[in-house]
Amino acid sequence: MPEINTAGKSLGSLTEGIIIPLPDYDFDPTECAIPWKICNSRGWKVTFSTEHGNVAQADPHLLKGPIL
Repeated sequence: MPEINTAGKSLGSLTEGIIIPLPDYDFDPTECAIPWKICNSRGWKVTFSTEHGNVAQADPHLLKGPIL
């Protein structure tokens, strides 16, 4: 993040970005993949954030399919 001087003017360039919140476990990966792809294609910096700062774990059934 750029530093802000006391006059409120940016001392560096701003890069548009977005934070995508995710649960720690069992989320649908398309719910973050599609917004990530759109934001990334626009040149925005994308950051993922989870409830407890862990690496998010998608629902394994949605990644690999049901086990018959």
